[in-house]
Amino acid sequence: MFHNKKNISVMPFGKYKGMALSEIVKITEVKDEIIVARGKEYLRWICEQTFPSQELKDAIQPYLTQE
Repeated sequence: MFHNKKNISVMPFGKYKGMALSEIVKITEVKDEIIVARGKEYLRWICEQTFPSQELKDAIQPYLTQE
């Protein structure tokens, strides 16, 4: 994982490669008139995997707890 000049964590791989975690968490989808937080689901999935570094998982955690 790497950080940009503003110290915002950025995804090093995957479909959101290069995006800031703060932007990924905002990704939503409207399905049957219900807003689904797809970005948050993706970050949660990343944390469940064994391949990401603990540093990346630690950087994601605060985004999973915010509303």
